[in-house]
Amino acid sequence: MKKNIFLTFALALAFVGTAWGQTADHFEVTSVTISDNYPFVYDGTEKTYITSFVDNCSISDGEITGNTATNAGDYTATISSICHGHPIVVSSTDTYEEFHVGSVSYNWTILPRNISKTDYTDYNVSITVHNQKWTGSEIELAADVSDTDTKVYSIKFKGAELVKGTDYDVYTTIESSTGKIKDEGRYTIVFVGKGNFTGTVTKTIEVKKDMSASEATTGIHFVIPEQILANGSTSLSEFNIEVLDKKSHATLHEGEDYTLKFYTTEENANNDTEAKTLNQITAQGKYFVAIYGVAPKYDEATKAVKPFYLVNEYQTTPAPTVDGITDALPQVTMRITKAGYPDGTTAPEGTAAIRGEMVVSRTADGKACIDVMSERCSVSKTAIAQLGTESTSPILNYNVVGIKEGAFAGCAVLRWLNIDIAAETWTPGSLDRTIIDSPFAGVPKMALVYLFGNTVTGENYVYKFGTSPNLDYRCAQYRIYEDLSGQQTQFSE
Repeated sequence: MKKNIFLTFALALAFVGTAWGQTADHFEVTSVTISDNYPFVYDGTEKTYITSFVDNCSISDGEITGNTATNAGDYTATISSICHGHPIVVSSTDTYEEFHVGSVSYNWTILPRNISKTDYTDYNVSITVHNQKWTGSEIELAADVSDTDTKVYSIKFKGAELVKGTDYDVYTTIESSTGKIKDEGRYTIVFVGKGNFTGTVTKTIEVKKDMSASEATTGIHFVIPEQILANGSTSLSEFNIEVLDKKSHATLHEGEDYTLKFYTTEENANNDTEAKTLNQITAQGKYFVAIYGVAPKYDEATKAVKPFYLVNEYQTTPAPTVDGITDALPQVTMRITKAGYPDGTTAPEGTAAIRGEMVVSRTADGKACIDVMSERCSVSKTAIAQLGTESTSPILNYNVVGIKEGAFAGCAVLRWLNIDIAAETWTPGSLDRTIIDSPFAGVPKMALVYLFGNTVTGENYVYKFGTSPNLDYRCAQYRIYEDLSGQQTQFSE
């Protein structure tokens, strides 16, 4: 239709005579060739959208602008006419010059590169994070520009570190202050692409304490009491330990924060050789435990090695020496009622060893605490447990804090019993020698019993006041019996 109108107009001009005329037609692009790589994704290089085109101007192609770009974004490519006119000869006397005018636009895009995608055929964004060693100081949430593990993360594209705030933003949980983390534990880090990048990547890092570092550095304190092997047991069923993190004021839990391995020597513990299971710890002695960290709070590649002691619940004190004569007094059976802390570094306060406690007790099979034919017995305010037969075997010290009910039952010939336990440590609940639930049940009534105490009372109980060598002895009732059975009438006072 357009062409027919033009020809009619041209013929009309020719009819009226010789003429020179000008006319215009719309500029058209009849075909374009788009880049084979379209749609584009940002890769840092310049992109060309239209590679070639054909328009309706037979003299020259149009001019193209907005056809190239590098950064992600929306663009418009425009092909504009640069036509300078086409001579159209209608007849020898009628000539026209036609101009193509106008422009044609095409919208195109460079997409931002998704940092979460890993299947690009050219370049993927590389994100790595580094677990951190706890130092007690804040750790800046900064990129690792030197490819070392001193920074929290690395985010690179084509080998170059991206720019925080321009190419991405980063966020994390539990910041101690803006952009910084401090406490031990697991952190979630979120990377959000921006500018030429898009997408979200979530990573986790762990800030871990070194179990082998000093307590002054980490605040980790190991409380390890003596391990008491209960009567009738052939091995330990559980290991008593308390691990405290004094920096975070937390109690650590086995399996969650640490694991344990057991060894017979410190060398084996340090070298992790010949580890024992807990049920292989069967005899009294000194052993070693290695406490390994468990992520996320504690470094699993580090450990602390600490000593511990296994001791039987029932002990027999060595026979004391009196006036240079060994075995002049009988051995006394003791029962450990409270574990001690022989190694000061693993005591609750970590400063000094703490003694455990023992009481005079019947034997494990219910017999009297001493040989029933003993005439004399002495109970010291302290006792020991030697953890082996060699003279170099470890020795554990205890405070003697009491006498169990009926401990001396059956000792019919006992005449003298010296109890050297201080009154502030132990006072008998009853002095009755006829009631089975009293500590001196079964002790013959003619036997003298020496005690510390402030109240002088009872028959044939002698109380000690003061300290050696200036002891003051007092007795409320002192009776001498004619025979051993004590059945005859007592002498007058």
